[in-house]
Order: sequence, then structure tokens, then C-alpha cells
Amino acid sequence: MIRVIIFDVDGVIVHPAFSVFIEAREEIIRFLSKYGIRISVDSPFFKKVYDALRKKFNDTEKAWKIYLKASEIATEYELRALKNAAIEEKAREVISKLNKMGYIIAIYSLSGRKYVQEVVSKLELWSEIELIITREDAKPKPYPDGLLRICEKLNAKPQECIYVGDHYLDAEAARNAGCHAIILKNKKNRNNLPNLGNACIIDKLDALSIISCINRVSS
Repeated sequence: MIRVIIFDVDGVIVHPAFSVFIEAREEIIRFLSKYGIRISVDSPFFKKVYDALRKKFNDTEKAWKIYLKASEIATEYELRALKNAAIEEKAREVISKLNKMGYIIAIYSLSGRKYVQEVVSKLELWSEIELIITREDAKPKPYPDGLLRICEKLNAKPQECIYVGDHYLDAEAARNAGCHAIILKNKKNRNNLPNLGNACIIDKLDALSIISCINRVSS
């Protein structure tokens, strides 16, 4: 039985210009070059950043501190992109309705905390959302750590949680954590969705579509 619905942010709740994020990744790449690290801008970008730092430094704490500095660079760009980002039309309505139905609502995003908090404030969703986990809190997707941390904090089993995202990394992270996944089709990913395993695919963000997926995985 699903008790917790976890939402991604970008591509699900808000739609920023991805070109700004590419600029952020390019600056992070320049930042990492000081440590002799070279990676590409493509996904899974933050996993590549994290893995490269762990490989470079035997000191996990030092690697994480540098990772957080890279995160701060990205946050500056994210906040800039948010100024002109389109908000998903029914996001607030959907989340509020699901919360009123008794589901615990959480957020897990690869974006920074300041950015996610701004999104939540724009949608006035603070009373509906129980927990927020972001890039600064756990190893990046598709590592399962962020989702497992939500499970732990909300005292829920992974199989009682469903993750609503828009990217193959979301489906992979959910699978790695033992959670269920819902993938939202949008203009960016519509023609570029690989095999997502048992993920439930929806064409639009609405409560009916999400409940339909929940019923499917619960049967």
C-alpha cells in the first residue's frame, strides 16, 4: 500500500530553461579542473561529479565538502533560472488534493535547497509537504540514498513510497531504493524515454493519473 508520494521538482513542478543549467555545469567543470578532474556536461552530471571526487580523494569528508562547493555554484544559476521558469499549471492543486486524501507528501530533488524552497514558497505548499531532501543531503541520483533517507525519516518502507519524476534517473533511483516510480512525459523527454522497467508513465500531472498508477502498483 502506498503511503508516501515523493515529487521531483524540475520537469514535474517547475520548468526552468535547461540552457541555464548547462551554463552551471560548464562553470562546475571549470571549478573541478583545479583539482585535475575532467567530466562532461551530460547526465548523470552530479553523479559524475560525486564519483570523480570520491575517486580523487580518499578522504570522503573532503570529497563531500568540494561537492557542496560545486552545488553552491549550481544554486546560483538555478535561482536565476527560476525567475523565468514556468510553473506546472496544476502542481499545487494535485499536491494539495493528494495530501487531503491522506498521502504523505515529500520532495526529493537534485536541485539545491534554496532553489527548492523558493519553488515551494511560490506554490504556497509548505503546509502540504512533510519533508524535503535535496542535492546537499544525500548522494546524487541514481544512487538510492535520497529516497532511502526519506523512507527512514518518514518511517516508511521503500515499497510504500512512489516517486514522481520525469527522467530515467528518477526511475533508476526509485528502482535502486526499492520504491515505485511514476514518470511524467513532457516536451523535453517525450521522444527520449529509454526502457524504464516497471515505472508507470503518465501524460500529464493530475491526481487521477497518479492515483491510477498507485492502484496499479498496489494491485
